Amino acid sequence: QQDLLAEFEKIADELNTVLANLEGSTLVKRLKAASRKQQQVATKLGSLAGDVFGAPARATSAQSEVFGELTAVEEKSSLDASNIMDDMAAFFDRSRYARFKVVLDDMREQDVTAGLRDLGDELGKESGLSIAQAEYWSETFDRWAEDLVEVTKCGACPGCKSKGSLPPSIVLEVLQVLEAEVNLREETRVAEQARAAIPAERHAETGTRLSRTQDGLRDRIDSVVVRIREIPEGEQDFAKEIALLTRVSQVMDEATRILATPDTGSRAIAAETEAIELLLQSKRFNPNGGGGGGAARTQAAAGAARRATRRSRSSAAA
Repeated sequence: QQDLLAEFEKIADELNTVLANLEGSTLVKRLKAASRKQQQVATKLGSLAGDVFGAPARATSAQSEVFGELTAVEEKSSLDASNIMDDMAAFFDRSRYARFKVVLDDMREQDVTAGLRDLGDELGKESGLSIAQAEYWSETFDRWAEDLVEVTKCGACPGCKSKGSLPPSIVLEVLQVLEAEVNLREETRVAEQARAAIPAERHAETGTRLSRTQDGLRDRIDSVVVRIREIPEGEQDFAKEIALLTRVSQVMDEATRILATPDTGSRAIAAETEAIELLLQSKRFNPNGGGGGGAARTQAAAGAARRATRRSRSSAAA
């Protein structure tokens, strides 16, 4: 117990940093982040409404600047929503989870990308209506996220929970691989967007580079499995984690081969997304669990670990 607390204390800050960077990793977290962003827009508009409500011509230069900033936020939100839908569609093609299709169809039916762009265009003209629209999109993004939570949960069923605690260094390594996989997915998206504008040979070089990166991440996951098996009774106590990481390795191997072809389109994105979603299924590798944010909980845990360590040292000294 004391050794575990000491190890956690050593890596707590690094763990918090990685978790903060992963707030936008899974589809659920990305939808939750979109929801929070729209609520922030509504709050900001509300702070201006008293001065310019129904009369945008009365807006000061400072207020007009804020409207411009919020318009840019909505443009970015529309692009983010489009990327979420693309990733969800690709992941559905791989997983065939019906719930993903239901949410995706609803996002398409409501035309969320156009809705956010329209909101950005109109928020300086119709402040009151814009507040209501931003609040609506915030609630809708949150509902879509909640609709996916049950699909992405793991470990809730009897008999699938592991015993004991994994060493914090192993948890940190898995989260760092996860962070690298999220970054790789974004690099893959950028490569696909640039494909039509560059020579085929250059795109092939990019595919080879991304494939090597993916293979390196797969190798790190395989090394984690070896480390878990070396823990006394690790094969029995962490059988669920070993099985999960083995599946992640298989998906990453498939992504490696897809990228090498070179294919940086939906097939590659889908495989990378599956690896990300799998890694966050286990609460041992995802202390924040569920769908929303929660780096604060990890920071609280870090503080608790430090306090427990100090108490243990004081007791030993006494």
